[in-house]
Amino acid sequence: MIFPADELVVRVYRELADLHVAFSKPKDAIPYYLKILDYNTDKRLVLYKLGSCFEYIDKEKALEWYTEFMKTRDPDVKSVSVNSEGFMVVSYYDLAERKIKELREELFFEGKMEEE
Repeated sequence: MIFPADELVVRVYRELADLHVAFSKPKDAIPYYLKILDYNTDKRLVLYKLGSCFEYIDKEKALEWYTEFMKTRDPDVKSVSVNSEGFMVVSYYDLAERKIKELREELFFEGKMEEE
């Protein structure tokens, strides 16, 4: 039996997941993003996207995925930069950091998280 290359399979799963997100169906995207994690590929953006999808379904799970994503951050890389046209460039890490803070606050006020 012939199997497609891992890169192709990952690309198909990513496209399917991204299409579900684009059509406002993040819950349907989750299984495809999870399948990508089974492959030996760069998983950083997938971790972020899982956090993003779970925000609509389960805030605690979203927090877990964003936290997992933040573990992949290179401490030597600048947080915010400015591109050649003078525009500020914000990374997914900056966005995840903000999302983590917001989710912790929401969960705290919902009584689902202790104060740190």
